[in-house]
Amino acid sequence: MKRYWLIFMIGILAALCLAVAFACSKSGNSGGSGSGDDDTWDQYPLTLSGTANYGGSANTPDSRIMIAINDQIAGVPLWFGYVKISSSGFPFNYKIGVTPAFLGDYYVLATIDVDPTDGYMPNFSLDPIDIPAAKTTLIKGDNHIDFTFTDPEVDDDTQPDDDTQPDDDTQADDDTTGQTGIEGDLTYTGGATGATVVFGFFTGPPMGPPAQSANVTVPGGGFPFHYSIPTDFTGSYRVVAFLDVDPNDGPSINLGLDPNNWKITGMPFTAISQGEMTTLNITLQDP
Repeated sequence: MKRYWLIFMIGILAALCLAVAFACSKSGNSGGSGSGDDDTWDQYPLTLSGTANYGGSANTPDSRIMIAINDQIAGVPLWFGYVKISSSGFPFNYKIGVTPAFLGDYYVLATIDVDPTDGYMPNFSLDPIDIPAAKTTLIKGDNHIDFTFTDPEVDDDTQPDDDTQPDDDTQADDDTTGQTGIEGDLTYTGGATGATVVFGFFTGPPMGPPAQSANVTVPGGGFPFHYSIPTDFTGSYRVVAFLDVDPNDGPSINLGLDPNNWKITGMPFTAISQGEMTTLNITLQDP
């Protein structure tokens, strides 16, 4: 079964160690500064500067800000660098040099790396993030970009499954509890084809590896069709689905090819309860 893996801008770094090493040696930068630090900015073809805002309490004395530049919202970043958090805390003014010169329209994303020891991959249940709504036009010289970090949005349902009663019939199973999972109608009206729809279940933002995954085979009649996914887990999840157009292009969603229902923000949680098949109708859209 193809494993679902939505590779967000920075998340892939942990999985691709060689890519990380290359990026660090070719385009990484740890020379960014918070208020009061000095650097020789004229050595860089362009710089990023602005105000970093955060009203939460997740940052620690060891935290730092990671900034990434990419030409698409997903994939290995073209450049990334780190900014020291001011000793006075947030808000503070930052500045960081970028080389080589990425001139033109790019996504500029930033996250507070709360625990630098937990690897390159953002901890989506811990690290505050600022997700860009659109590309920014980067020019030679200084580029003013303010960041406002928000804490991860996670499911606050901490109640465990309360069905603790064992089957009390020693002759035959009289447990009439229904099946657990999701079901609904899968709709797609575009021209792409594929044999499998891949599902990812996220407990937080739909980025990085999902908590659970499943595959559904597209029937011979194509779309629309009714799907059913029995699960051995319960809870609230953001459910992302994509039509796997090219099974040979790796274990991740291809945001430039695969029809999907993924959104950076605004995806609702779906509650999966013990003994119930929750209805979730999904419409896939072309990239």
